[in-house]
Amino acid sequence: CNTMIRAFANSSYPLQALYIYNHMHTTNVVSDHFTYNFVLKACSRAHKFAQEFVKCDEFIIISKGGEVHCTVLKLGLDQDPSIQNSLLCMYSQCGLVHVAQHLFDEISNRSLVSWNIMISAYDRVNDSKSADYLLESMPHKNVVSWNTVIGRYIRLGDIEGARRVFQIMPQRDAVSWNSLIAGCVSVKDYEGAMGLFSEMQNAEVRPTEVTLISVLGACAETGALEMGSKIHESLKACGHKIEGYLGNALLNMYSKCGKLNSAWEVFNGMRIKTLSCWNAMIVGLAVHGYCEEALQLFSEMESGLDTVRPNRVTFLGVLIACSHKGLVDKARWNFDHMAKQYKILPDIKHYGCMVDLLSRFGLLEE
Repeated sequence: CNTMIRAFANSSYPLQALYIYNHMHTTNVVSDHFTYNFVLKACSRAHKFAQEFVKCDEFIIISKGGEVHCTVLKLGLDQDPSIQNSLLCMYSQCGLVHVAQHLFDEISNRSLVSWNIMISAYDRVNDSKSADYLLESMPHKNVVSWNTVIGRYIRLGDIEGARRVFQIMPQRDAVSWNSLIAGCVSVKDYEGAMGLFSEMQNAEVRPTEVTLISVLGACAETGALEMGSKIHESLKACGHKIEGYLGNALLNMYSKCGKLNSAWEVFNGMRIKTLSCWNAMIVGLAVHGYCEEALQLFSEMESGLDTVRPNRVTFLGVLIACSHKGLVDKARWNFDHMAKQYKILPDIKHYGCMVDLLSRFGLLEE
């Protein structure tokens, strides 16, 4: 049961971990301190998912976390350092920072993990004063503590402040580099992001997927095809599976840079194609004049088994393809189709495509 609870707690389905935990109790399966660590993590993640994706009563999840806390107290496991940290994390992730602070105050031997959880908790609720107080009170700081400060500056849009902290850090890890690179991309300092990536490689810090996604985004915006291609080649050389966000980033980079044969290679190699993936390919083909291919791909998307529904970006690509090819009737049909079939109201970009196409064919009144 512990193995399954841990697996679901770390997955996109943390609620399943709670169901298994409930089943353990109804069938009298004995639990241990590992069980409670995994269940508390599941509560933290389930609450986050409930806020962002899943329609679920957040109060029920918080109540389950409180129930586990009571069980831990009853069994005398409340002095276990890993369970203490799991409780801090659960309460702070669920927005009950005052409860987490009360628990933190009761911990006699606080680890660096405990301090960092509380600093991050206050940062999440934008209580910089309390976060700074804890940071100054820490007996020792590690790289996670410094990364938390960098993250705060980036959330505030103060990239120079983040750079200053980055420069004075006694040591840096991949997260430190990732945070600053992503921060540069977020303020459209693409050259700065690519420069940092080069520095990261010179420092022999191994980039993660998060690093590569940010850098590929910068490559896409600046047309840095050479750097993007090198990243792709290095991924292929080490046999890295190109899926998910990384696949989308690569596909988007090749599409925006106009290297559509490589974009096709990435697209066809992806086992699961998300909406972003289809959109990048359709828009890329349309913008670079491969109009028939773009429209054929859109047709495959609609009739495919992936159950991916087109959105306004998809139809923008379709209308661009129709405009470039001069397909007035097809453009009219798709303009109506997006509203009738998918309930997508056209915006200024869709109208712009139609006006451009109709004007070029002398249909000025329409």
